[in-house]
Amino acid sequence: MQKGKNLGGDMNNPRRGNGLFVDESQQVPPGWIDYNGHMSLIYYPQAFEHAFSPIYEELALGREMIAATGISLFTAEQHLTFKREVFSGDPLRITTQLIDFGGKSCQWIQAMFHAREGYLSSTCEHLMLFVDIKQRRAAEMPEAASRTLDRVLAAHRHIPAPAETGRHIAMRSQGRR
Repeated sequence: MQKGKNLGGDMNNPRRGNGLFVDESQQVPPGWIDYNGHMSLIYYPQAFEHAFSPIYEELALGREMIAATGISLFTAEQHLTFKREVFSGDPLRITTQLIDFGGKSCQWIQAMFHAREGYLSSTCEHLMLFVDIKQRRAAEMPEAASRTLDRVLAAHRHIPAPAETGRHIAMRSQGRR
């Protein structure tokens, strides 16, 4: 993603532009394939992070924020869902959407699509904390970050949150056997 670009995407229709951040720079390398013949679960976070890293810099939430304020973003919780397999050589399209923010945290969700066929492969939801690097403790987000996230949320607010947002792991059975 080039600095200053906010390319379109849609969690339900990945070919329609609507203001989400979009990364189309990745394809599944052969080394990411496991013994089941599909992309190994250990590489999903790597692909999502590769798509997210340029966004930090574009929004001045990465190195620039650390240098100016001594505050960084740390992931406190991450939740992956797996919907459909991707295979060696498959092109990926990853969208990133801000769901909410306030105080010391922000919530994002990413969706990984097969870039050619358009199906949803996986989602990754993040709860991130603003952290004072010297104290290694949660801190109030810097004012500049708040203003930036307010603009991003205004652009993303009209996009329905995907069904995977806020999910937790639960068995459907009545109890233990």
